[in-house]
Amino acid sequence: MLLPAERIDAPRFSVVTWVDEDASSTDDLMASIDAQRVDARRIEVIVVDRRPTAARTPFPASRPASARRAGVTVLTHPAGSRAAARNIGLDRATGDWVVFADPWHRLDRECLWAIDRFDAAHPDAVLLAARPVKPTSGRRRAWDALASASEWDRGDSLVDLLDEPERLPTVGTGCLYRLSRIRDWGLTFDPAIGPELADACFAGRYLLAADRPVIGILRGARYGIGTAPRGGPTGASRGDPACRTDVLLTGLLDLMNEARGRDGSVPAWVQHLVIDRLASYLAADEPITTRIHIPADLLPEFHDQFAHIVTDLDPDVVATHGARPLRSAWADILAHGYRATAWRSAVVARTKIDQPAGLQRVSYRYTGAPPLEAFLVDGRPVEPVTGKTMGHIYYGRALMWERIAWLPAGPLEVRVDGVRRPIVGRWADPRSLTRPRSLAGWIGLTRTTPTRRLLRAATRRIVKLGYRVASTPVRVVARLPRYRSSFRHAWVLMDRVFNADDNGERLFEYLRANRPDINAWFVIERGTPDWDRLHSADRSRLVAYGSFRWLMLMLNCSWVVSSHGSRAVAAPPKVIHITGRPTWRYAFLQHGVTKDDISKWVNKRDADLFVVSTIPELESVVADGTGYRYTTREARNTGLPRFDRLLAKGGAVPPDDRDLVIVAPTWRMWLTNAPDTRMDRPVDGDTFWSSRYLREWMAILRSPDLARAAERHGRRIVFMPHPNMQAMLPQIDLPPHVEPIAFEGNDVQSIYARCALLVTDYSSVAFNAAFLDRPVVYFQFDRDIVMAGGHLGRKGYFEYELDGFGPVVTEQAAAIDAIVAAIEHGPAPTPAFQARIDRTFVDRDGQACARVVDAIESLDRPYVPLDPGAALAGRTSAGPTGGSDA
Repeated sequence: MLLPAERIDAPRFSVVTWVDEDASSTDDLMASIDAQRVDARRIEVIVVDRRPTAARTPFPASRPASARRAGVTVLTHPAGSRAAARNIGLDRATGDWVVFADPWHRLDRECLWAIDRFDAAHPDAVLLAARPVKPTSGRRRAWDALASASEWDRGDSLVDLLDEPERLPTVGTGCLYRLSRIRDWGLTFDPAIGPELADACFAGRYLLAADRPVIGILRGARYGIGTAPRGGPTGASRGDPACRTDVLLTGLLDLMNEARGRDGSVPAWVQHLVIDRLASYLAADEPITTRIHIPADLLPEFHDQFAHIVTDLDPDVVATHGARPLRSAWADILAHGYRATAWRSAVVARTKIDQPAGLQRVSYRYTGAPPLEAFLVDGRPVEPVTGKTMGHIYYGRALMWERIAWLPAGPLEVRVDGVRRPIVGRWADPRSLTRPRSLAGWIGLTRTTPTRRLLRAATRRIVKLGYRVASTPVRVVARLPRYRSSFRHAWVLMDRVFNADDNGERLFEYLRANRPDINAWFVIERGTPDWDRLHSADRSRLVAYGSFRWLMLMLNCSWVVSSHGSRAVAAPPKVIHITGRPTWRYAFLQHGVTKDDISKWVNKRDADLFVVSTIPELESVVADGTGYRYTTREARNTGLPRFDRLLAKGGAVPPDDRDLVIVAPTWRMWLTNAPDTRMDRPVDGDTFWSSRYLREWMAILRSPDLARAAERHGRRIVFMPHPNMQAMLPQIDLPPHVEPIAFEGNDVQSIYARCALLVTDYSSVAFNAAFLDRPVVYFQFDRDIVMAGGHLGRKGYFEYELDGFGPVVTEQAAAIDAIVAAIEHGPAPTPAFQARIDRTFVDRDGQACARVVDAIESLDRPYVPLDPGAALAGRTSAGPTGGSDA
């Protein structure tokens, strides 16, 4: 239907978008179109309404239009795919140029005006690429570029991709196409291609159809990509079997085959487009939870397609790719990861120097069979002090190996397969290998860097240097006797910035009571509940986070020891701006026992000490072939510091006084909004109240059978959800027999000590209960989603059925039966589960804090080899081979 609006005889631009779920989802997009500098009457908007008829509410565009509103056409296509919606909108488009926008996109006010002006000056361009940016708020700029080093920094330019293929930017989102060319060439969106690839594949086929792929790159036309709403767990929208294949790379395969010349080669610009998309898949698997969920049964086909594509890529093209700055590991994987021939990196990276210990850490990469290696220090052969072979694992498969070795300090020579390899300071952008030794090389640019970008990069360097110079007085003040005597060689103990009562505070208590010779200080944000508690108990060693005194402490300390690994804790920007890099060592105490694979997250912290609590946990970190970069030097099995206090409190509560049935489910990523700068995750209320998560757990808490069993045995049922969910606790309608318990203001360890039974799903709090020999029941109703990567982390070494401390159930009725049975059995695990607990926790002696302190002090001592067998023997022909499943 055509809404009441002024008819447009010859629109210049057509914006095709779609809407589902909330009709107001396009409000920002519509507002940005209304605000365009060009005459709104030259713009037509075509909206495809994908909502079911029964759920449809009036679309905002159907309300009376303002004087500047562009013509809007709303078409209905219930339950259609995004590709189908775009094709329908494309059929109705009439503008000279068409852009396909998602509801959460928005156009900068100058966007279409800049495009119109560029087109008038360059009529040969068949595609115009607006600069994709991500809107930001707060103190940062209103528009923040997605990548600091890209073709957008050259300014507006016309590029013939046959002559300059490396200048192809990230295409797809924010691209404008000539409508007449689309229709002449009969192009449409393929419904079989998923949203991750649809735009790029359409753009690639469009450019292949042109006589010459001449594009316009418009730095001044900024196109906000925004953020898609959560709406559900990862992969939840792909329940239809017909939609499960949209995460595969079929579209890229077809594009490569279509572009292949008679000699079998693929044009370089097509390779750059494909590299950009493949890199986006690798980037999506970098966070602690993958952003692209690929079902397990499709993974073999996905990797087959990935291998088929990358074997057609030219390694030289990969090395010159610039649209998306490639991490060195990504570049090596795309160039060599799937090839049948073995490969060894051309350089060896010295990634860390441990001056107090007199050690250095080096690594090289390879695929295929492990190479022969030889290390020489001061011209003498040496064996590694310790080391491992790490797997670069993406989507469940190790695509490349990295040999990591700790060696004695000194002039180093490394030979791989008999060839001496150059030593570089770090794993860097592959393009750095071509950088000249000049001002540009110092700044970090290539020979082809445009003058504008060189000047901008030089300015950034100079400003950074100026900041260091300006901060000199601060560093001088930090060396004054007043602060030097107080904070020299200090240990900074922390938990989170805004709360305590975790491993950091427990270790701080131990140090104050048992090791007054260690200059220990505790840091927390002023005004928080834990600040008030700690300040009233002992203010002499308490420092407010962010204060001037804290800054003096950080500039003098030797260790930061914390249960959390956020940047605000491990490397506060306020201090790094002054020092340039951390001048302290970092000990990661962990928040709990790690059972999932968090390697990609924790590797970025590069901790000097990584505390673990069980032998299986240690093996999952230091063993060859795992995704962790840590060796037996950094990872130590000490136990969590809080376990000492937990053991004491648990032992003080006899079995007859254990009266709590604690129901403690963890949170779900799809029920919370994005984290704020304080690492807190507010709950998305609308999603939470309608979620299966709430229904399933409320059914457990409201069970009459559970209530009767608890009453018979004198048990109290308490509900203690994860801290991220506790904001909703006061609003939840709990039955009278269930008591809510908040973390804030309670001694959680005292609660665990009175535990007679813990009911959870995937939470590591089960380790707390098991440590005290308390029974556990796991209720995992959404196991398929969570185990496939829908929540934090990836599946690790821990198998709930084989390693868990209680029965694992997935159905509501079975969960109630298991809980009732555990209550009837009493406040102790069954013999089978008690045996698992005893195998897991070998050292329950109350000495975890002492072991952590000993581990930290040992890392400050110079390395002295004990005997030839004390060091991990260097490998010459053993180790993982490339291409295996992890």
